Amino acid sequence: MDPSSALLAPPPFDEENADIVLRSCEGVEFHVYKSILSQASGFFTSMFTLPQPTSSSSSDDGRIPVTEDTRTLDSLLRICYPGPPYNLDNDLSHISNVLEAARKYEMVWALQRAKEALVRFAQNEPVRAYAVACHHNLEVQARECAKLALRIPLETIISTNIEELRSIDGVEFQRLLHYRSKCRNVAAAVAKGWAWSMPTPPLRPFWARENCCPREIRRDVDGNEYYCQPWWFRLMDAVAVELEKSSWDGVLQPSFVFTQFITHHSSVLCTNCRPRAALEIVAFTTRFSERVREAIDQVSKIVGLWILRALLRPSG
Repeated sequence: MDPSSALLAPPPFDEENADIVLRSCEGVEFHVYKSILSQASGFFTSMFTLPQPTSSSSSDDGRIPVTEDTRTLDSLLRICYPGPPYNLDNDLSHISNVLEAARKYEMVWALQRAKEALVRFAQNEPVRAYAVACHHNLEVQARECAKLALRIPLETIISTNIEELRSIDGVEFQRLLHYRSKCRNVAAAVAKGWAWSMPTPPLRPFWARENCCPREIRRDVDGNEYYCQPWWFRLMDAVAVELEKSSWDGVLQPSFVFTQFITHHSSVLCTNCRPRAALEIVAFTTRFSERVREAIDQVSKIVGLWILRALLRPSG
């Protein structure tokens, strides 16, 4: 390409005094400094320490062609260049390209920023992000994405056409489903077994302690009997159903518990139960969320999302 007809990248990659030029696959030229590239990239550090050819014809007067497109190269360099912190766009395809380029050029800081961008993207679309993390062999990020995906009903995942899943094999997707299944079981068990929520009688919540309002006896999944106000039993039944769909620690919110409590008129009008409701309901939902979170974390430790690679792969 004739240097005079080349497209110039925007600032700060347009400085005439720069001592190296990177040319994207689209022909856009980035004027950069060897000193900055050497600090940011192990790849370029090695390149610049190698003996350089005496003739400039092979490199087009110091211009280095790269396979990355302009947008990827621009983001990669902006992460490495001095200046305000640069955040990648919330574009999964772009994040994936930067991940690949950062690893290729051994840019540790750029790779870390791209990983962070992937997890940010996963807050809204965790299954797509999970597929990209698996594609790039990012175990830590794939774990985080898989955990975030617990919020999405399984039916939604299966019925949605997710293009990124084409980039991974069936084993990776099977691991995600197996992980979800284990987490669903342990999360629902928190709502079906109630021993954790029933301390010694003087410390029990008002729905299991006070005799001022009607109570009834029910057994939990472990066969233990509990004498509680009926609204609380209905609450736990409803939460168990929700945890079957979305198995994460934010399923039970205080507002939902208050709704169940309010619909039980004998309790909400009770001058003995009502003053205790706010503090004890909030304390209960906090503890419930902790128990679900602990149960899910235990799945990752014992079952191991990535240990399943060996368990699910056919032998022989």
